[in-house]
Amino acid sequence: MSSYRTEAVVIKSSDFGEADRLLTLYTRNKGKLSAIAKGVKKPESRKAGSVDLLSHVSLYLAEGRSLDIILEASLLNTFSNLRQNLHLIASCYAILELVDQITPDRQENIELFRLLTQVLTKLDEVVKDEDAGKILTAFKIKLLTNTGFRPQLVKCANCSSILTTASNRFSAALGGVLCGACGNLDKASRPISTQAIKILRFIQDEDYDQVMKLDYPKVLGMEVEQQIRYYLEYLLEKELKSNHFVEKVNGLSS
Repeated sequence: MSSYRTEAVVIKSSDFGEADRLLTLYTRNKGKLSAIAKGVKKPESRKAGSVDLLSHVSLYLAEGRSLDIILEASLLNTFSNLRQNLHLIASCYAILELVDQITPDRQENIELFRLLTQVLTKLDEVVKDEDAGKILTAFKIKLLTNTGFRPQLVKCANCSSILTTASNRFSAALGGVLCGACGNLDKASRPISTQAIKILRFIQDEDYDQVMKLDYPKVLGMEVEQQIRYYLEYLLEKELKSNHFVEKVNGLSS
């Protein structure tokens, strides 16, 4: 049985028998994989607390036929600050679910691992609740780029003409914005404002610090988020469960 070391973020966790836990990990070197943390629910376990959901950990694992086995685990970051804030927790759950749903098993993507640890670190530093939503939206857009689904926001996704300010629509099926002349090609496409297109373009290419400096009306932020949500649900062919949690938490402070 071969073994290996890697860093990972615990993106999913469930009970597995009386003493074990089944974990879904997003690892630095092997992408997403499932592993068993044996005996971790026992009070005397040295791994207890080291493999909790939303933890960045260093692992030593043995390869199994279908599930790898965690032999050693040490914490690198618990992101303790964000765990005290419901808005940040909601954003994190959305991020973890999205990574779990959009990524294939055991396909190395070091850049995505970097994006994941980076966004969790940034959320852990957030002071204002409203920044959590901006960071979540920015992560979704950057994840789309990383996984090969970067939306076309500069030229028409159908005819490649430069977009103007008139009657643009966003088409999930065609992967971007349609000009006024092509808007009827996809009956499921949605109107998108010029302001929303500009914000999406900015977020695609700027870091989180610059994104948090953006100042725009709440209704415009909702439009941007809804367009990205529509695109993701088309790609995944399902609605993300965490959307309802995020909406409920946001509703508590509105």
